[in-house]
Amino acid sequence: MIFRKPYAFLIKNFRKIHIFLLVLALFVFYKQNQISSFVKEYISLGSYSYALESIGSKIDFWLYFALVLILVSSILLMWLLLYKKKPWKAYLIVLFEYILMFVSFVMVKNFFESYSVTTTVSGVYAAR
Repeated sequence: MIFRKPYAFLIKNFRKIHIFLLVLALFVFYKQNQISSFVKEYISLGSYSYALESIGSKIDFWLYFALVLILVSSILLMWLLLYKKKPWKAYLIVLFEYILMFVSFVMVKNFFESYSVTTTVSGVYAAR
């Protein structure tokens, strides 16, 4: 059914698909708020302790999984609507937004992981 008539599947399950995307977007929004408060706390304190609270607890596999699901479903919906010559530009905005969010989460995680490594290494050298 899905492979023979994908547009009919989309029309039949439009609400279910978009409710699923809404749930994923709300999860990403919740995690984004956690990350934002984490970064604000880092900026106000000026220090980061990997042992007390790591960025890995905020940016985890499930966040990446939700972002990938949103991206894949947006690409599929956009492709299907483009193929059927229907309005598709709204999904392009969603696609770019979540790609930028994915890249920013990767950059934030890499920053804090490298920050904890450099402070540990410099602390070892300072002790010698």
